Amino acid sequence: MKPVVVGTVIGTLAGALLWSCSVNRVSDGYKCTTSEQCAIDRFCDQGYCVIGPRPADARMLDAFECPATCDNCNLQTTTCTITGAGSGNITCPPGWNCDITCAMPGACGTINCGSSASCTIGCTADNACLGITCNTKDCTVECTGQQACGNVQCTSGSCDATCVGSAACGNISCSSGDCKANCSGGGGSAACGTITCGAGNCDATCAGSNACGNVTCTTGRCRTDCSGGSAACGTLTCGTGECTATCTGLDPACGPVDCASSCKCDVNCNGTTNACPASMMCPKRAPAGQWCTTNGSNGQRCFSSFANQCNNC
Repeated sequence: MKPVVVGTVIGTLAGALLWSCSVNRVSDGYKCTTSEQCAIDRFCDQGYCVIGPRPADARMLDAFECPATCDNCNLQTTTCTITGAGSGNITCPPGWNCDITCAMPGACGTINCGSSASCTIGCTADNACLGITCNTKDCTVECTGQQACGNVQCTSGSCDATCVGSAACGNISCSSGDCKANCSGGGGSAACGTITCGAGNCDATCAGSNACGNVTCTTGRCRTDCSGGSAACGTLTCGTGECTATCTGLDPACGPVDCASSCKCDVNCNGTTNACPASMMCPKRAPAGQWCTTNGSNGQRCFSSFANQCNNC
């Protein structure tokens, strides 16, 4: 072979090798000296973080160690289990999904889930828990027993509260997150206090005499389902969102309804087998100055299908 040809071949092969090395070079971001410097799904091997299970003797990252406040932890799901045995306050560790159980009378003080990933809370005895604060995180709360829970406060996280028993829950408030309240007398009245919702959707199910206090919404959808006794629901005050009140039972289960500003308002009752609220303030935007009721007259049952203008949602 001629020297020129040989030189060309060698040059080509060298260039290819250099190009191959440049595109397959491991990123400096994966360099390591110990597995603690790698992501949780990698371990340090020959100076680089590689995908795979860590050796049995490898130490987990400090952030994934079980916090002292937890009884047990699942590091894969970052779940923290807490059982309240005394009357002390409980705070879910930041970033963890907490499963909190307070099953004895006076078992827990206040419960704070403001920095958690989520909280599931069970207060299943008389006076088991004091106030519950969830703030921006999702919370599922079960309160069973007389005064089982204090006030329940949520902001932008969703809140699902089940309250069974006389004064099982205090006041329930949600700012911008969705809010669900299931309140039943369980042999007593006033299972829930007032229910206040903001921009999120609000659903209140009230079963039993005086099961729920007043329900107030601002811009979110608002629905109440009242049954099982006289004044199962207190006054329903709707903002600009969709509003629905369902009244079931021979007693006047629903309190007064004020949905004059609602984009769509419906009150479900027939006045024969279940009593309609004594007072209903419905939107007034039907043609010819009529109201959004079953027949266009003020004081009748609110009905969004009376005219096209009655549904602005």
